[in-house]
Formats: sequence, C-alpha cells, structure tokens
Amino acid sequence: PLASDVGQTIQRKGAFGSATLYGETWVGYQGGNGISRDQYSGVFLGLSMAWELVPAVRADCQQRLEQMLDYLIARDWIIDEDRATWNGTTGSRGPTFWAGVNYQKLAFLLIGHRINPTKYAAELAQAGPLSETAWIGMWTATFGVDHYYKYNLNHGGLYNYFRLETDQKRWQDLRRAYSILERYVGHHRNAHFDLIQTSIDPSTEAVLFPSVREALRQFLQQCHREVAPAVVDLSAVQWVNLPQFGYNNTGGGGFTLGGQSKQFPTEPLDVFLRKPSGHFQWQRDPFTPAQPNQGNPRLEKCGLDLVLPYWMGRYFGAF
Repeated sequence: PLASDVGQTIQRKGAFGSATLYGETWVGYQGGNGISRDQYSGVFLGLSMAWELVPAVRADCQQRLEQMLDYLIARDWIIDEDRATWNGTTGSRGPTFWAGVNYQKLAFLLIGHRINPTKYAAELAQAGPLSETAWIGMWTATFGVDHYYKYNLNHGGLYNYFRLETDQKRWQDLRRAYSILERYVGHHRNAHFDLIQTSIDPSTEAVLFPSVREALRQFLQQCHREVAPAVVDLSAVQWVNLPQFGYNNTGGGGFTLGGQSKQFPTEPLDVFLRKPSGHFQWQRDPFTPAQPNQGNPRLEKCGLDLVLPYWMGRYFGAF
C-alpha cells in the first residue's frame, strides 16, 4: 500500500507503477526488463494455491490466472512487448519464452484446466507431448549447483504439476524428469524441497519430515538478521574437489559456458553454517559456508524462509 512505510520508500525512489485495489492505492517497482519466467512462476503458484485454499478470494484468483494464461497463449508463449527492443547491447534483454521449459508450461496449463476445464482442455492436449522431453531440462540442471535458484523454480512448477495431473502417460514422463532432479538435490537438507517431495511421493514422509523439522530448528538457531556470527566453526567439515559446469551471464543478454574444479563440503552444511543468503534461504546452495561477520546486520531475514515451510509442513502433517 502507498500509505505503508515500504510504499512511501518506493515512491521516494521513483520509477514505480501504481494501481487502485479495493479503494486503496498500491505501488510497486517498475523495472524496464519485462516480466521473467521466474515472476510468472511465483504468481501462478501463489494464485493457484489461494484459489484452492481460500474460497473468499477464489473469483479474484481465477480472473488473474485466466488473464495471465490467456495472454501467454495469445503471444505463443513468447513475451517481448513489455521491454525495450533487444539489440544485443548491455542493458537490453531478450524475450521471455517457454521453449524448453516444458514442465512449467504444462503446470500453468494444468492450473488453467483446474479452474476452467472447458476453456483450456484443447490447449493442454496440444501441449501434452512436451512431457516426453521434460527430462532434458532437468538433466542439464544437474551439471552444477550454480544459479541454485533454478531448483526452487523447478520444485514450484513440479509441485503444481503433480498435484493436478490426471494423464498417466504425461505423469510418468514428468516423474522420470523429477527423479533426475531429486537424485541431485534430494540430499541437500532443504526444508522447502523436501516438503514438495513428500507431496509427490508420500512414501518419503517418514524420512523427510524429521529432516524438515531439524532444518527449521537449525534455521531458528541463527540470528534473525542477515549476518553470520563472529565465529564460524567449520572444523568438523570435510572437503572434496569436484568438477562443476555452468554458465555466466554476459552483457547484452548473452552467456558463456564453462567448467572448473571447485571445493565442496562432502555433505550439505548445517543451516547455521551456510552463507547468509540475502534472499529466500531455500533457493541458495547448502555448500557455501559463511565467513565470520559476513552479511548485513541491518537487514532482516526473509520471513518466507520460515513461514512457508512451516505452514506447508503443518498442511502436510510434518508438524
């Protein structure tokens, strides 16, 4: 809300958009790079769950979900009109597209089919064969833990996919893709990922529910600010050198591929030994240790780090 402290800060900084919602003015940052897949993914996830769980807002959620999905379909899943024309120079950005991101496209369409089956049945059937190649993107994501947030995007999309899919053939295709991902990150002691895994495969609850509870206990042992303690005891950690392959973004929307040998702990670090994230804790890798006093003592931790896995865990029965 514009009247809030955060709203006033946004207004003072400039370059913001505003809208009137239920008689109140709201403001938000207005960037120039367009809406990303990541942002679409978060909004689809949040609105779809609110539609399922909060009857009072179901009509509003459905309106926004259909609005977004209709737009993506009409644009053939390629979005470039919300940013400056990409010309290969530093600062310009190419289009947002879903080619090769099959699991996410199918998840969005399944959400649409859930809220309005008649309207989206044909589009879902047309996109259905994409399930056969979904494993490719999951496999390439396991080449290295760089850009670790990609696994958060994977899990968010797959959570909706598996809770909504009814076609057995497509389900088996995506289960194969998820098995590749789970084999790579399933031991990372990630409370958010582990809860989503239990929703996909309830047989894992006996092992993963205690792991989730322990991860949140360790999270609460940390300072509530985004700063590491003055002493970080890594004496019990064993290390190993492993090859990693990944990419780096370059100016003008390009990227470079590369590989290197990097030192890692032999096991995921305890949560209180991990580097302050500055973002959602569970989308940061569990292998980078904190350095003494690292971080910003004036910055509060993201509340979502705790409340999302806690309430999801309550819903699934982990707590």
